[in-house]
Amino acid sequence: MRVFLITAFFIACFWFIPAKAIEVVATIKPLHSLVAGVMGKAGKPTLLLNGATSPHSYSLRPSDMRKLEDADVVFYISPELEIFLQRAIKNLPKETTVAALVKTEGLETLEVEEEHDAHHHAGTDPHIWMNPQNAILMVSKISDILAQADPQNSFMYKENAENLAKKLLDIDNELREKTAELKNLPYIVFHDGYRYFEKHYGLINSGVVTIAPDKQPSAKKLRELREEITKGNIICLFSEPQHPSSLLKTITEGTNINTAELDPLGADLIAGEEMYFALMNKFADNLEKCLKKRPLL
Repeated sequence: MRVFLITAFFIACFWFIPAKAIEVVATIKPLHSLVAGVMGKAGKPTLLLNGATSPHSYSLRPSDMRKLEDADVVFYISPELEIFLQRAIKNLPKETTVAALVKTEGLETLEVEEEHDAHHHAGTDPHIWMNPQNAILMVSKISDILAQADPQNSFMYKENAENLAKKLLDIDNELREKTAELKNLPYIVFHDGYRYFEKHYGLINSGVVTIAPDKQPSAKKLRELREEITKGNIICLFSEPQHPSSLLKTITEGTNINTAELDPLGADLIAGEEMYFALMNKFADNLEKCLKKRPLL
């Protein structure tokens, strides 16, 4: 009887040993935030880019490659955004699940216009997360993929995704209220990476400094933008932390235009479940503060 009890004890202990959490990698902070929200207590995804680095110009380090090779699931946005990832993906183990969220069914996608052909974004504009309705669909897709890779936590992923979708719907409504009075207020952006946000909330930028962060605008383009600013036709010019540029000083020097920063990646925000919400709120707040600010005298 004693032997039976000891044997039963060890069997029970073995049975309740928790399974090892799956290894998940997400490329950029907004996507990492959504993945973290779906995973919840099932595990923590690994972030590949810290947010201060642009995916447009990033180069993989050996430590990044090890993270990818150890992953069971890799989430990224699109081949047009994470260009650096494409060769690495081909060298990953066959059992690794690699998911491009731009392929999520039902997303509202925007095609890059012809004048953007020189941009690495040729095809579908990859900044899909800037529309919370797209984020809701992405969260559902993330849940499905995680459930396939980790069936024992599938119920948790589904429940977390449903709760996260409700939060995303709430912030969508909040952002719509915040941006309601910003329609038709003219501004210029450094990089045309906000079209999903602008279209969803009815905003229209009046100019773009550079089509691609790694492309220098022509002297003619800079003159045209400066003329618009000098005429007083533009309220605000927005820079990006991932792309510091002396071009903005060239355009604005000697003018009274307001300047501020827009960040689609959250360079100074803490990575994690709440990051996406902090990102979108800060984005809308920076728009509002600059566009409603009285011009400098």
